[in-house]
Amino acid sequence: MVPSPRGSREIDGRVRSGADLRRTTAFLERAWRDRRLAVRKVGPIHRAGVELVRYLPTGPAPWAAVHVYRVAGVTWIAVVPVPLDAPAATE
Repeated sequence: MVPSPRGSREIDGRVRSGADLRRTTAFLERAWRDRRLAVRKVGPIHRAGVELVRYLPTGPAPWAAVHVYRVAGVTWIAVVPVPLDAPAATE
């Protein structure tokens, strides 16, 4: 669904990235650009020891948002699913 850098693994529904925050965001942006998926980047935001970058799709996408964040030196990728009652995309 969402690509992840080499060395990443899924833990409790989120992905622990195999790369740091900067390399993870660069990896995702490059993958989405190659797939021609337009996203809007929000951040990076720094609050209370957490660094966060949000990606919101600007068109149809299989997810509502992707959060890439680093806490305690570990980078995580969390996918926010599209709500079941969301209207269908029309083209």
